[in-house]
Amino acid sequence: MRKSTLGKIERALIGLDCAVDPPQSIRLRLARRFQTCKKGRGNRPTCWRIAFAGPVMPQTVSPPHEKERTSERIRRRAKELFDRVRASGLAIDYPFPNPMTLRSFSLGEVAEILGVSHSYLRQLSIDGLGPTPELGTAGRRSYTLRQINELRAYLASARPKDALTFYPRRREGEKLQIISVGGSASTTTAFYLVQGLALQGFRVLAVDFDERGSFSGMFGYTFSATPVYNKSIYAALRCDDDRASIRTVIRPTHFDGLDIVPGSIELRRLEEERL
Repeated sequence: MRKSTLGKIERALIGLDCAVDPPQSIRLRLARRFQTCKKGRGNRPTCWRIAFAGPVMPQTVSPPHEKERTSERIRRRAKELFDRVRASGLAIDYPFPNPMTLRSFSLGEVAEILGVSHSYLRQLSIDGLGPTPELGTAGRRSYTLRQINELRAYLASARPKDALTFYPRRREGEKLQIISVGGSASTTTAFYLVQGLALQGFRVLAVDFDERGSFSGMFGYTFSATPVYNKSIYAALRCDDDRASIRTVIRPTHFDGLDIVPGSIELRRLEEERL
């Protein structure tokens, strides 16, 4: 059999165009032998017996994720799903809090909070000193928490000796005070503690380290329904290049002087990342 004939058969067997040489790695080994069929004429063959081996298969390469641990596989698949959610436009850059408002405080309540008399606050309002309260039924005065804090600032400037009583702030050189709340009923305890401190005029930053975000939900930051990327305390703690400053994840609340760093389900990744 001519070499050209063998080449055509080889190309036909591997399903390639006869004008293109097959790669060496998948060439077929053809047996260059033939026999004359009984019905053939003379020595001219009418059929060939071709012995060949299948294509030489490349070495099996393990998939890149075959040896990963279960936790790594879960994290990878979760990231893939979230990337799809973000690509579809369903994920948001930061959590939209549920609309929450804080009621106004009566003149008597404000006097008790500030530690001054009713008549003193009433006279300040008449003289036009400090914030202007809202007048309700029968001329009753009420203040928002922001106005209460403005009153604090005014009283601190008007009575310097009692400035820290009215307007508690750190003195120069004083360190930040940290209060850690944990254990049974920690969410409820922390919720009322930070509100009480804010009502006393302290500037408070509440940080939620709970992956369920129960504390954050009390201030309207709920993550269960809408996926949020890198906008919880996890952003400041993560172990990769996407780590962000904690300043970027501080959110306001309906309490003036009280801000929050929300917690979210993203915190579950921390345990896996630090293994």
